[in-house]
Amino acid sequence: MEKTSGTIRVVFPSAASSSNMYPSNKIKVNCSTWRKPLRNVSALSSQIILAPDRFLYPGLIWGPNNQIVGLFQSIYVAIRLNRTLVVPRFGTQHTEGEIQSVPDYQRIDVDHLCSFVSCISIEDFHKKCHGSMDVVFQAMLSKMRDVEKFQRDTQMHIIMNEEYKLSDYFVGNSLQSSEKPTNKANIPFYPCCNNKASVNWLSSNQQVIRSTFNTTASCALFASAYQPLMLKSKGQIAIPLDKNYTKVRQIRDDTLYMAIVDSVRRPKCITQLADAYIDANIGTDEFVAVHWRYDKNDWLRVFRGLKRYELCEVITNITSEDVARAIINNLPLLHDKKEIHSHNISAAVSVYIATPPSLKEFKLEIFDHLEKLDRRIKKVPLDLDVYLSKSVFNKCWNSTGWVSLLDILSLTEMEIMRKSKYFFYSHLSTWSDNIRPLRWKRSEGKIQRLFEASILDLSKTVMKNRIKRN
Repeated sequence: MEKTSGTIRVVFPSAASSSNMYPSNKIKVNCSTWRKPLRNVSALSSQIILAPDRFLYPGLIWGPNNQIVGLFQSIYVAIRLNRTLVVPRFGTQHTEGEIQSVPDYQRIDVDHLCSFVSCISIEDFHKKCHGSMDVVFQAMLSKMRDVEKFQRDTQMHIIMNEEYKLSDYFVGNSLQSSEKPTNKANIPFYPCCNNKASVNWLSSNQQVIRSTFNTTASCALFASAYQPLMLKSKGQIAIPLDKNYTKVRQIRDDTLYMAIVDSVRRPKCITQLADAYIDANIGTDEFVAVHWRYDKNDWLRVFRGLKRYELCEVITNITSEDVARAIINNLPLLHDKKEIHSHNISAAVSVYIATPPSLKEFKLEIFDHLEKLDRRIKKVPLDLDVYLSKSVFNKCWNSTGWVSLLDILSLTEMEIMRKSKYFFYSHLSTWSDNIRPLRWKRSEGKIQRLFEASILDLSKTVMKNRIKRN
C-alpha cells in the first residue's frame, strides 16, 4: 500500500480547518455506490460478446496491482479463447498480515468491465459448472497454496493428486476434482513455460493461444495469472475500442490489449472520493503528482532478491533533496514559458507525493526541500488518511462491509495521480504502471498523453551530478 502527501501545495498529516474535512457542495455523498451491486453482470450488454457456455476464471496472485495486471492478461486470453469472463475475487496486500479475500466491486468498476466484455459472476459460474472445474490453464507454475485459495474464492472443487505435485509448493500437469471421486481420469492441467515460473512466455497470437490451451472443456481456471503474455501496457495509452469494431478476430493484439486496460477502472465510489478530496484540498486539476515507491522493507527487498544490486545501490544513495531538485528542474509548469503563460502561474503550485507508509519522513523531507527551492510550492492542507478519517465518506465503507481501509487509501491515491496534470512515476512499479495508460485527453480531435517522467531516472541524474561536484 502506498501512502500520500499533497499536490502542488503539499499534503501531509497536519491539523486542518473543519472545512476540509468534508466534500464540497459540488460532490454528493452517495453510499449506494459503495455497496455490492444487486444486478446480475451476465445481464449487461457487452461490446465483445463471448460464448455463453464456456468460461475462464482468473486465478490472481501477489499484490493488488499485480492482480490487476493478471486480470488484464486473463481478459485477453478469455477473448482469444472465446470464453465468458468470470469476474474474480481479489486479495489484500501481504503487508496487511494474513491475506483476505476482496470482493470484485471493492477493487474495480464491474459495470464498466462487463459493458466491454461478456461476464459472469462467481455464483453463476459455480451453478453452471456444478461446483467443479473442468480444466486448468497454467499461466505461471502454480503453487499449491494459490490453487487452494482459488478453490476457496470460487467454492469450486480442485483437489490435487499427490502424484502430480512437483514439490510441496508446486503442482504438475494434472488435477482431479473431488466432485467426481469415482472417475479416475485427471482434469487436464495445461503446463506453462516448460515447468519454469516465468513471464512473457506466451505469444499474443490467437492461433498460438488456442493451440496452447486446446480443449472444449467448459469450466476453466487460468491459474496464477500474472504476465504470461508478450503484451504490456507500460508506455502505451489505454483507448476504448471504436464502436465500429464488430469482428474481434480482426482487432490488432496491442489495440485489443489497451482497450482491455481501459475497461478495468477503479470503482465509481473511489473516483467520487478522489474528486471530493481534490476539490476540498487542491481546488484545481492543474497539480503535480509524484510517486516514490522505493522503500527498503518491501520494494528493495524484492529487487535485491532479483539480484538487481546496482539499482538498489543507486536508490539507497539518492537523497530527499535529490528528489526535490529532480522535480523542480523538470517541471514544465515552472520553466516552460508556454506552460507558465497558459496556466497563469501565481503564488502556489500544489504537489502531491505518494509513498509507502514507511517513507513518511522521507516524503516530508522532500516537501521541505521543495519549498526552500521554489516558494511557489505549497503544501496541501490535509493528508488523505486524515481526510478519510474525518470525512463523511467513512460512513459509506463502514456500513457496506469494505474489507481493507488500506485498499481505499491506495485506490484513491491512484485516482488522484491519474487526474493530475503532471505525473512523476516510479520506474519498475506496477502501482505507477497501472496509472500511466489512463492519463490522456482529447484535444482538437487528437489524443494527447499528459506529462509524465520517471522520478527515479531524474533523481539519479541529480545524484550523479552532486557526487561529481563533491
